[in-house]
Amino acid sequence: MKDDISKELIEIGRKRPNPNLPQDLYVAIDTFMQQTVIIGQLELDFMPPEYMENLVRTVAKYPEYSSFLEELLAILLGHELIPPIEVKINEKK
Repeated sequence: MKDDISKELIEIGRKRPNPNLPQDLYVAIDTFMQQTVIIGQLELDFMPPEYMENLVRTVAKYPEYSSFLEELLAILLGHELIPPIEVKINEKK
């Protein structure tokens, strides 16, 4: 089973985000993916939260990727990888 996981990690490590993404979004996704590989290879228990925070903050800057952001947050919250968040909506007066 460990060999299967290693093979999957190698595949993940070979993938790159779409080069047409905004540069900061490309870097955030690529960094997150590479960190995922490192976590798996070293059999660490968790990823430093800065990687997830950076990815979420960067994706949130682009409204056209809101569905991706929603899915990402659902995964992170569903697996209790991040604490529950409070969304503040700015009301115009």
